[in-house]
Amino acid sequence: MTTTTHIRWEKAAPTTDITMEDPTRRYAHAATVFRPNDQAGTLNQVIVYGGAMLSEGEKADTPLPDVWLMTIVGETTPPSAAAAATATATSSPGGATPTVEWKRLRSFNAPTRGHNKYHTMVAVGADVYVFGNRAMGTLKEERFLQHLFEIQKFRVDVATLSATWEAVKYNAPSMIAGRLGHGTAVLADGRIVCYGGKDVGINS
Repeated sequence: MTTTTHIRWEKAAPTTDITMEDPTRRYAHAATVFRPNDQAGTLNQVIVYGGAMLSEGEKADTPLPDVWLMTIVGETTPPSAAAAATATATSSPGGATPTVEWKRLRSFNAPTRGHNKYHTMVAVGADVYVFGNRAMGTLKEERFLQHLFEIQKFRVDVATLSATWEAVKYNAPSMIAGRLGHGTAVLADGRIVCYGGKDVGINS
């Protein structure tokens, strides 16, 4: 017997607090679920970093190196077992609308050269790992800062709203080429799989 998955969509509303800052609109950023205490369901939080903003008439879009903490306030309960028998994606049938609250994190020891876009991120406890090479330059002249695959991480401190960066050194049986536009997934045993991607500039 084939089972189907029910998908329920809920549109989150921005906070009504006019004193709170929202992120600049962007594309090619990365986001990851953030649970620093490894307790599922305690807080619905997401870390968003990087990407770029479209700049009309310019040779290159504007890089965005900022880090944001998004907190979803409101009930986001999973569908019932009976509802899971359908394969139709529907909007939330009622109840409280989730509200999104944004807080910008102050970065310490952040990279000063290049920018990340089309990268991926995985959160392990309070550490957020960033997979993908920083690039610099404009459009087809864009190039990576280094040839080998780049991994960075930053530790998030929610109390001080800060992100402290450091480079990640790793050992590999062979050289891993630099890339962006790849995919990552976390396995049940904690290992991370990275697949695909592409080069930048004229070699992309």
